[in-house]
Amino acid sequence: MSARRIRAARMDLDGFLAIQKGRSTDKTSRLTGLLLEPFSQLDLGDNDLVIDYAPSQTPAASVRQLLALGYNKGSWTGLGLASSAAAATPATALGWAEASELYSTFPAVFSGQTVDETAILIGFVPTGDANLDGITDLADFARLGSTFNLPADWSRGDFNYDGTADLADFAQLAANFNQSLPLGRDAGFDPRATIPEPLTAPAALLLLARRRRSRPQRTCVARVDDITAG
Repeated sequence: MSARRIRAARMDLDGFLAIQKGRSTDKTSRLTGLLLEPFSQLDLGDNDLVIDYAPSQTPAASVRQLLALGYNKGSWTGLGLASSAAAATPATALGWAEASELYSTFPAVFSGQTVDETAILIGFVPTGDANLDGITDLADFARLGSTFNLPADWSRGDFNYDGTADLADFAQLAANFNQSLPLGRDAGFDPRATIPEPLTAPAALLLLARRRRSRPQRTCVARVDDITAG
């Protein structure tokens, strides 16, 4: 099934759902919770997703694992949270961050959606864009530098979803330096608010798929303009 966007309190997906391509803030999806059953995939294409969770109940660990599954060694064709647009467009990816990692004041605006500090932001971005502002630049080098050779998530330099910001991530960012998407972020987004201290010299240089019994293959193809629920 494909949809223009998803705006619902929660989604439990057992199967395959794709957001229709054609980057637009009108097509940004928004949920308060997301569960993907084993062998399921949510393909965000070239659009974004906000998960506005309840305070003290961050799903960050699950989101990271779902994105690691979708990343699938860089192919972006895996199960979990994937992107057919990133699979077809070199040097693009799905990046993510807690809103509190990117903004200093709230409410803020991400991809056309008003967010508070208890939200996870997932964006279709250039590889290496740690702060999800649509361009790889010195601000992203600074974020990687702040956790170089340490455990990290995307917003601190882990661009290959292996759990550490290291030389492999540095190489991805450097190869994509000053690259941007055709459609930038909203004017309300200010990545400068959370840039760490300047780099030191060295820094400058799963959700596990649970087994279950096989079942007869089911085929269902559908397209809708909007999935919306209260």
